[in-house]
Amino acid sequence: MYDFPDLLRVAVSGIVVSVLMALAVRILWRRYLGQVAEPAMKYITRTVREITEPLMSRRRGDGLDIDTDDTQRPPKERAILAHLTIEDGADLPPITVLQGDVLQLGRDPALATATIDDPTVSRLHASIRQDDKGILHIHDEGSTNETLVNGQAVSAEGQPLHDGDVVALGRVRLRFDAGASRLDCPPA
Repeated sequence: MYDFPDLLRVAVSGIVVSVLMALAVRILWRRYLGQVAEPAMKYITRTVREITEPLMSRRRGDGLDIDTDDTQRPPKERAILAHLTIEDGADLPPITVLQGDVLQLGRDPALATATIDDPTVSRLHASIRQDDKGILHIHDEGSTNETLVNGQAVSAEGQPLHDGDVVALGRVRLRFDAGASRLDCPPA
């Protein structure tokens, strides 16, 4: 049976989470109106988790398990599908495309899963996703300075990527390497 302090802690935590979530949605709705909803929801989720994690505790064995932190679970292995290497990027590491992920490229870390610090790159510039046949496609996300593949503009509907393609986000050039297919553990 639960004692009163446990129930009170759970109730207060739930109220705090609800209030913070409502506040975050209101702020982000105003800030990102017109932007893609998925990155905004990821930002809200990450922000609420960062704020509420200290309030939540994990207690096993007494039936009370309110912590949903995925970082405590063992990582799943996922195949690396490709790499994007920044040309003229000195010693910058390549950007990895993992199986099952949507890779969002942009300047704003709140919107993009891979950030590129360049003023010609939009806050959310482009995304790369795998179709049901396993082919990776790049999609322009309404960027200011277009997304190009081998000098050709990419639409929001997307364009398939092939080994050796050169992707331009503003003035940043990335080389697409589809030759990477190994298992990666832990997930990025």
